Amino acid sequence: MTDRTAGTAATGRTSRPAGDLAASAMKSTQGRKPKMPLPDPAVVAEGDLPSGAHWAVKAGGTAEDYYTLPEAVHPGGRRDEGGMRGPPPYPGRNLNAYTGGDDHGLRRILARTSPKVRRLRMKLPSGEVRELRPAGTDTARGLNFFAALLPWTVSLTSLTGLDADGQIVES
Repeated sequence: MTDRTAGTAATGRTSRPAGDLAASAMKSTQGRKPKMPLPDPAVVAEGDLPSGAHWAVKAGGTAEDYYTLPEAVHPGGRRDEGGMRGPPPYPGRNLNAYTGGDDHGLRRILARTSPKVRRLRMKLPSGEVRELRPAGTDTARGLNFFAALLPWTVSLTSLTGLDADGQIVES
């Protein structure tokens, strides 16, 4: 994999998670104000997978309504996208995580963290542990972004945020 970011997943399969926020951002729910259209977020990390797929993580918004959107474009043009929105990180937290995907692609794992989190420990049901480095940052908001792509059949047991000394910041 060629990675154009400052860091990559230790797995060799770095990616960005997904979920369709674009459609939900335009919907109105009863009893609530209509949501604003999806902003035009900046690319904070991107790279290529050995399969030929290209991935990117886009992020941006306000302190109260911040989007983090992973997207993968597969050979042939098929797109997977999704993500999360809300305060980054959520009040009282150092780590927001999202997992998503579909049965035709990869499981996307995405975390946005405070600067206290320097590494992300990902534990799989097999007992395998992988440590991720930040794939990108938003220095203006003080955020780190971590991402990984796994086969759809592989689930995630836990994500733990670690500081520069390897001490647990949040799990």
